[in-house]
Amino acid sequence: MSTAPVSGNIGDVAAHPGRGFLGWVADRSIRTKIFAVIGLLSLVAAGTGVVAVVAMRAASADNDRLMRIQDDVTYAVGQINAEQAKARLYVAQ
Repeated sequence: MSTAPVSGNIGDVAAHPGRGFLGWVADRSIRTKIFAVIGLLSLVAAGTGVVAVVAMRAASADNDRLMRIQDDVTYAVGQINAEQAKARLYVAQ
């Protein structure tokens, strides 16, 4: 029983019919597998970072909107309090 030598090319998958991608991965060295896992985890970390930045920008925009609404409400309440104080002074006279 002899096996064909593995040259390390992706095209070698065709040399092992029925084994597919997992067979190709099984033929790689442990160093290649470790580097592949590290690379995959790096991509996941980068993707997570991008999602976090986008979410933080959205939260910041929402916070700015809430701040503007609060300023409008605070101004209106201040006006109401000032007018109420004037009304009390007029009634007290």
